[in-house]
Amino acid sequence: MPASARLYFRRAERPGFLTVQGPSGPLVPMFTSLEALARFAGPCSWASTTAADALDLLPDGCRILVDPLGRRPLLLGRSATGGAEGGGRDE
Repeated sequence: MPASARLYFRRAERPGFLTVQGPSGPLVPMFTSLEALARFAGPCSWASTTAADALDLLPDGCRILVDPLGRRPLLLGRSATGGAEGGGRDE
């Protein structure tokens, strides 16, 4: 995923990201379109950012799950060296 890709997410009441518990730890669901966000969360307040900024703002121990209801969900996170890492589905 390009660092400049726009990602949409459900806006939290307080600053930060809403998380869900995945099998390997907390995940932040993010989406490549408002339509994909609506399929997941229904009508909701939303915000957007770039993939690079989302990774920079990601709390320690969290990863981003892009388009969890899509054909090819993508898992993004920061490596131990602070760089971005990406992979397939969370197993």
